[in-house]
Amino acid sequence: MQSLSFRIFAGLLIVLLGTFALYSYLTLRFYTDQTLTQVYEAAYRASDVIKSSTHYSMMLNRKEDVYQIIRTIGREPGVDGIRIYNKRGLITFSTDSTEAGTLVDLNAEACFGCHERSRPLSSLPMSNRMRVYSGSDGYRLVGLINPVRNEVGCGGGGCHESPQERSVLGVLDVRMSLQRVDQDIATMRRRAMVHTVLALLGIATASGIFVAVTIRRPVRRLIRGTEQITAGHLDHEIPVTSTDELGRLAHSFNEMTRSLQRAQEENQTWAWTLEERVREKSAELQLAGILAYTRLVERRLKRGALTEELTRECLSDLELIGRETARCGNIARNLLLFSRRQTSDMAVIAVREIIARAARLIAHHMEMAHVRLESSCRPADLCFIGDEDQAQQALVALFVNAVEAMPDG
Repeated sequence: MQSLSFRIFAGLLIVLLGTFALYSYLTLRFYTDQTLTQVYEAAYRASDVIKSSTHYSMMLNRKEDVYQIIRTIGREPGVDGIRIYNKRGLITFSTDSTEAGTLVDLNAEACFGCHERSRPLSSLPMSNRMRVYSGSDGYRLVGLINPVRNEVGCGGGGCHESPQERSVLGVLDVRMSLQRVDQDIATMRRRAMVHTVLALLGIATASGIFVAVTIRRPVRRLIRGTEQITAGHLDHEIPVTSTDELGRLAHSFNEMTRSLQRAQEENQTWAWTLEERVREKSAELQLAGILAYTRLVERRLKRGALTEELTRECLSDLELIGRETARCGNIARNLLLFSRRQTSDMAVIAVREIIARAARLIAHHMEMAHVRLESSCRPADLCFIGDEDQAQQALVALFVNAVEAMPDG
C-alpha cells in the first residue's frame, strides 16, 4: 500500500468510480425525466382526445354517448381512471363506479391551485394541472385536470348558465398509471448499475495493467539496480525501454554506475601502481644511519683484535642496525597498508625516548658533518599517542634536513 504504483492505481480507481457514478446518475435522471415527460404528454393528449371526442355529443347534451366514449378510453393500457366533477367537487361521472356521486377534496393538491383564493381562478397554468401521487396498489399515479369550458353554443340549450355567468362547467380528471414507467426505471437503474460495475472492472483491470507496465516495472528495475549498486555490483545496468521520465532516469542511473565503475577501476589501478612502486623501492630502501653503522662495524672488525669496549660498541651498533632494519620493514609494510587504505598502529609514545632513538640513528652522520644535537624535554615523562615508527621516521627526516641545511657544521 506504500508503493507509488498502488497509490496511482487507487487514485485512478477513485476518479473512475466517481466519474461513472456521476455519469450513471445523470443518465438515469435524464431517462427518468424523459419518460415522465412522455407520460405527461400522453396524459395531455388523452385529455384533449376525450374533450374532442365528446364535444359533439356534449353540444347535443347526449350524456350517455359522452360516458361511453370516456369508458372506452379508460380501458386503454396505462389509464388508471377518468372522472368528471363540477366546481363544487361533486363527481358526476367516473370510470370507477364507486366514485360517482362522491365529493373530492377541494383542498387537495390538484384543486388548491384554483381554490386557494376566495374566488377560484378561471384558468390554471399547465404546469400546475399535473400531480403525482401513490395509488392504492402502491404504484405511482399521475393526474391531469383539464377544465371543461362553457361555450356559446352550449349555453343556448338551456341546460346550464351562459358563458358570461359561468365560464367553467366542470373538470376532466385523467389519471395515468406510472407502474410500467416505474418498472422500466427500476430496470434501467439495475442495468446501469451492472453496466457501471462491469465497465469499472474492465477499465480498472486495464488501468492496473497499464500502471504495472508503465510505472511499477520500471520502478522495480530501478530499485533492483540500486540494490545491486549497494551490493557493489557496479557492472549492473538497467534496461532502458522507454524515452519518458522513467526511461531518462534509468539512462542517467546507468551513466552514474559507469562513472562509479571507471572511478573504482582508476582507484584500483592507482593502488596497484603504488603497491608495486613501494615494493620496488622498499627493496632499495637504505637509511643513512644503518649504512653508516654497518660500515663502522665493518671497519672495526677488519682491524683485528677487539677490545672489550669495542666489542660492546659493536654489539650496540648491531642491535641498533637490527632494530632499524625491522623499522624499515615496518615502514615498507605501512606504506603497503596505506596503499590499501589501512589504519596505523596507534600507541602511547614517550617523547624523550623517541628523540633519543632518532638522534642515535643519525649520530654518526651528525659527527661527520660536525653538527651537535641538543635536546630538551619538559616534563621528562611527556607522551603522545601515535604510530611509533612513523614518528621516528619523521624525526630522522627532520634531523637529516637540519644537518643538510648546515653544510659548514
